[in-house]
Amino acid sequence: MNKLEHCLWLLPASPLGERLQTIIRGLAPVYGGVTFEPHVTLYSVPSNDEEMMSAAALLASRSGPVKLTATAVECSDQYTRAVYVSLSESEHLKKIVGLIKRVISKPSAYILSPHLSLLYSSLPVGRLKFVREEMEIPLGPYLFDAVQAIETETPIRSSEQIKGWRTICRFSLRERSGPDL
Repeated sequence: MNKLEHCLWLLPASPLGERLQTIIRGLAPVYGGVTFEPHVTLYSVPSNDEEMMSAAALLASRSGPVKLTATAVECSDQYTRAVYVSLSESEHLKKIVGLIKRVISKPSAYILSPHLSLLYSSLPVGRLKFVREEMEIPLGPYLFDAVQAIETETPIRSSEQIKGWRTICRFSLRERSGPDL
């Protein structure tokens, strides 16, 4: 049975965000996937719009842009991680998730595993390994300069669910003169 959940995402800064969006748009029609906005999921929980807007606004007021390191391009048999970029888990990221958990009243089973998906697909892993090996994805530092809250059905198993994502809010993460979080 599907249920509605709210998610908080980090969004990549320009020009990386545009490059990743181009890759996603190129892969989707070739490999039976769907297009979506490049993002890193910070948290997912059954919640409400107001609570997620509050969490996103608080995060934007307390954190500047977030730098994560892309370490590898990988693939799996999980629909939402068919082909993805693994990202390192930084102390800044852990503090962000801790802040979100303090603001959101409902508990969540979501486990942070920083990654940025490039293809949502049900293709066999053997085929996905070929896709992964043919890609030229930059590794190293990735900068994220916005946070966005969305509503989605879970678990995600189809392109129709992704097409039904509803954006709740989006805030910029601006450079700060004082310390983050």
